[in-house]
Amino acid sequence: MRKTFFAAFLGSILGAILMLLFVIFDPYSVFKFQNDIITLKYSSDITEAVEKVYDSVVFIESKRKNKPGGTGSGLIYKVEGNFMYIATNYHVVKEAISIEIQFTNDLRGNATLMKHSEKDDLAILKLEKIPNAKAADLAIDTELKLGETVFAVGSPNGLGHFNTITCGVISGINRLVEINKEKYKGHLVSVIQTDAAINPGNSGGPLVNSAGQVIGIITSKLIEENVENIGYAIPVSYMLEVFDRILND
Repeated sequence: MRKTFFAAFLGSILGAILMLLFVIFDPYSVFKFQNDIITLKYSSDITEAVEKVYDSVVFIESKRKNKPGGTGSGLIYKVEGNFMYIATNYHVVKEAISIEIQFTNDLRGNATLMKHSEKDDLAILKLEKIPNAKAADLAIDTELKLGETVFAVGSPNGLGHFNTITCGVISGINRLVEINKEKYKGHLVSVIQTDAAINPGNSGGPLVNSAGQVIGIITSKLIEENVENIGYAIPVSYMLEVFDRILND
């Protein structure tokens, strides 16, 4: 009886050891284990990247005379002296008689339209610096790669969805798109294509890489029947070229 019990006990121990060895050395199990680590690291990186850029993204509400107002998003791209400068799309603030900015700390401020390029749908807003204002990190010289993880930050449908995060990848690079085809037909801009969800209100907000660096400014999405998840962002390098040009005009 004792021998039988001992044999059964020893067999169960050996079985457990064999199962453990199988899990450790089985390639599929190791792959799963490694993937779990990669997934956790990926989530952590995205979370840190969001935290890095989040407070530099603002909600914009513009009022127009005898016309419906507009809402959108913007990015604090420069803080200098007592002022800060916000990049956004021109169509968000076009013909505005007042522009109000909402920050992540619930502070509000009134901005002025400093300069704009209608054909590139870009604008610079200027307002007094708020406490702890932080400019975003711009990926000016960073090489973009197809399939690279990115996320958009913006306020689709207004303050009710303030600074919503949507994730995706870089789906295309150097896509030639008419930014303002109604007025500037034939003026093509080389943009970044992404499948991150883009909705009204995202306009002017940033497209960000997993390092928390802004790679582009969301400008539009392709709206056609049977087409989904094709959004466009103006690269920050081109944005800065446009800003340099219009500031020196």
